[in-house]
Amino acid sequence: MAVRLPGRRPGPILRRLIAFVESSDDIVDEGPPDVAADDRFRSNYVWCQEGKRYELNSFHFGERDAWCYELYEVNADASRNDYLEVTIPDAAPEGGSFVPEPVDRVMFTAHGEWTIPWPVFRRFIETVQSSGDIVNGAQAAEPGGTG
Repeated sequence: MAVRLPGRRPGPILRRLIAFVESSDDIVDEGPPDVAADDRFRSNYVWCQEGKRYELNSFHFGERDAWCYELYEVNADASRNDYLEVTIPDAAPEGGSFVPEPVDRVMFTAHGEWTIPWPVFRRFIETVQSSGDIVNGAQAAEPGGTG
């Protein structure tokens, strides 16, 4: 299954979408996804599936006062700028350690018109969730997230 989600979506809506799609029984789970780390790059953020290579970047985006995760397909012939982005606002933008805002402030944006395999999309979301930068509740997390 491929996923195409143009535009911006809040984090909780994305969670509901994933839960809805995966509970529909329309996706057959045949075990762990065939998305493997590309050992040539010695990175957990370079993945391959079906001969295509994907990279995940993670960085503090000063213009938005947010931590940003971006996923794109590495393609030398690419003439477009298609990628997925998760932006987590910084509760303490004035300086110091990154402090993630609660999940209801997190935004998911699909740039361009990219179609991505579901296992790659899920690995992207799981990587972002495992970072510790997605927090629940009305209060921001304590300092010491990714940044």
